Amino acid sequence: MEQQIFTETFDNGLTLVGERMPWLESIAFTILVPAGCIWDPTDRFGLSSVACEMVQRGAGELTNRELVNRLDDLGVERGSGVSSYFSSFTAAFPREKFRPTLEVYADILRRPRLPEDEFDDAVRTCLQEIQATLDDPASLAIEELRRQVFADPFGRPSHGTQEGVQAVTYDEVVRAIRNRYSPAPAIIGIAGNFDWKETVAEFRRLFDDWEPQDAPELVEVPPESTDKHLVHESQQTHLAVGFRAIPYAHEEYFSLRAAIGVLSDGMSSRLFQEVREKRGLCYSVFASVHSLRDRAVVMGYSGTTTERAQETLDVMLAEFRRLSDGIEQAELDRLKTQLRSTLIMQQESCRSRASNLAIDWHHLARVRTLEELNGTIRGLSVDGILSTLQRHPLTLLSTVSYGKEALNTSNGSTVPA
Repeated sequence: MEQQIFTETFDNGLTLVGERMPWLESIAFTILVPAGCIWDPTDRFGLSSVACEMVQRGAGELTNRELVNRLDDLGVERGSGVSSYFSSFTAAFPREKFRPTLEVYADILRRPRLPEDEFDDAVRTCLQEIQATLDDPASLAIEELRRQVFADPFGRPSHGTQEGVQAVTYDEVVRAIRNRYSPAPAIIGIAGNFDWKETVAEFRRLFDDWEPQDAPELVEVPPESTDKHLVHESQQTHLAVGFRAIPYAHEEYFSLRAAIGVLSDGMSSRLFQEVREKRGLCYSVFASVHSLRDRAVVMGYSGTTTERAQETLDVMLAEFRRLSDGIEQAELDRLKTQLRSTLIMQQESCRSRASNLAIDWHHLARVRTLEELNGTIRGLSVDGILSTLQRHPLTLLSTVSYGKEALNTSNGSTVPA
């Protein structure tokens, strides 16, 4: 069946991107509002997270408990979160519940109650999320790597810091929501069994008079781009390495993605086989591409013992270097099968498709159809991947270790083509 993609941009800057999936009995949407952590003041890291928590504590005529009950009664599977650029809200529900569900989310975005007597509870909830990260050394190593490889504010942890969240005041949250929860450049991806004209009419009814706000100016602070060791008295060492890469919007992105897939996708990947299975150096190892709109890095991670940390790091870096020496056709064929399987599963999930629609629009100002993606995957070749690695060599930007002892990273700062 031919994929049906629709777009509509309202006068206030809100963009609606839809895909009909008429074989389903459900609908899902993902709402991205320009209230990400990059807009937090430098002494208030976590303001966006507290704001995201507060807007869901009652909206319109509904109190916090009534809002929860209303969404449960509608059968809504939901989630929320904060990223660099956006605060996001996702919802999936039976198709006949579309109108009342959308009305609830219009209230959340435009008419949150913001009960002051629940502000302290919201702050505690955000602090608990931060504490969960502080209790996870792997997350701490990866967070520190992000700070090293991305310019501030893009390297910030999305949930903020304890000091930043504790410094946030109720009035600051109210102002942040008033100034950042704006239709421009908000994006809504919607997927499932809907009528497009009726859907646009509902969104216009609820959002057409939403007034846009001006975004504050961003000031970038270059990253240190140096190796860093965080002392942690433990028998484990956590390693994170970051390489300069090309972003999602780049025409050769999927060739890079395929190269990293050969390195890390699945138990037959090179990192898993060489670092864990053959040498028994670690209990966890992987690599992935992290792309913002105009910049990207490849992040690798491994968790190992103190005694084997140096060897683990050396072998990991060697595997990154070895990528440019050649890729076996069997490795690429295996990866293509995995990627196509992922596409098939996405096609069966309106929640996944809604999210992908919004993300595509943010990165590309268009949607990559499943047919286009499938064609791109089929067109991947060993020669094409190696050519991409030659034109865009993986340059090692930073190494972060979290454990007892600092490691030697004198293997060089560049993974040559």
